[in-house]
Amino acid sequence: MKCWHCNTELIWGGDDDLEDDEDFVMVTNLSCPTCNSFVLVSLPHDTGSHKKTTTCPECSGAGRITVERMRTGEQDGARFAPPIYYDSEEECEECGGVGELALDS
Repeated sequence: MKCWHCNTELIWGGDDDLEDDEDFVMVTNLSCPTCNSFVLVSLPHDTGSHKKTTTCPECSGAGRITVERMRTGEQDGARFAPPIYYDSEEECEECGGVGELALDS
């Protein structure tokens, strides 16, 4: 991570768990060796930030997809039965209905 003020690579100073904080679970401190800036980065509770995911491109995050299906109609004296097309909503196989895919880390 680069320093906001001088664009020098920051030095990691450590992480502290925030057990009694309602909003954040951890804070990371970083410092700049060039301009002596000090940076604190807070990690929010339950944001999924530990689990990296992306929206499923197959279902656009809905977890369900519309599939065109076909069945045959009645023959009614014709040589072949006509196809009848209809839409069916199903669980997305790509994401298992969750709407998100895990990113490779």
